[in-house]
Amino acid sequence: MIEIIGDRIGKSDCKTGFILDGYPRSDVQSIAFDKLLNQLRINDIILINITAKEEEIIKRINNRRACKVCGQIFILDDIKNLTKCPNCSAEKSFYLRDDDKKEVIKNRLKVFNLTTKPVFEHYKKQGKVLSVNGMGTVEEVNKKIISALNSGT
Repeated sequence: MIEIIGDRIGKSDCKTGFILDGYPRSDVQSIAFDKLLNQLRINDIILINITAKEEEIIKRINNRRACKVCGQIFILDDIKNLTKCPNCSAEKSFYLRDDDKKEVIKNRLKVFNLTTKPVFEHYKKQGKVLSVNGMGTVEEVNKKIISALNSGT
């Protein structure tokens, strides 16, 4: 995985910045990533930690629905009165993915707390973590992230 990331972020279109979503996820990955960043002489990274209470995370993920035909993900409230997928027009195609069921989400959160949460501590010690409250709409959270990045806090 680290070779794929290295190849990608080493390209010219990443010279002014890049976003990795969900990597690194473990101490081992963060150590390998740090080595890669050193090799590429990249030292100004920021790990954005979007926070929310566990109950809210479970509620949000459990309220997602996917289209069986095109795979597009929707929020239940946005499609509750629809019989056709707004993306591909498939009839009655919405379903709850196994990964979005409450028990699976709870297990994913346990795994996150065991393996990924230490990554935040690793980068927090380096002063490279920016925590943003994830409560609000996507647009509101995006504004919080941009504001925090611009203010350097």
